[in-house]
Amino acid sequence: MVKNKKFMRIDRKTLILIITHRCNFNCFHCPIIKKKHDMSFKTVQKALSLFLESQKNEKVLVRFFG
Repeated sequence: MVKNKKFMRIDRKTLILIITHRCNFNCFHCPIIKKKHDMSFKTVQKALSLFLESQKNEKVLVRFFG
């Protein structure tokens, strides 16, 4: 159970970037296919740029995962 519901809130003002699929755990319940694949810095920059342009000076939340 998550006590802070604001943390779990995801809407159009939230960007979640999965920057890697590498993982050193071996959880049997995990749906992620583990690959040696990382998002390039150029892709991160482009995603952030497009997202921020689309939000027109609104407050946003950017989360990095991986």
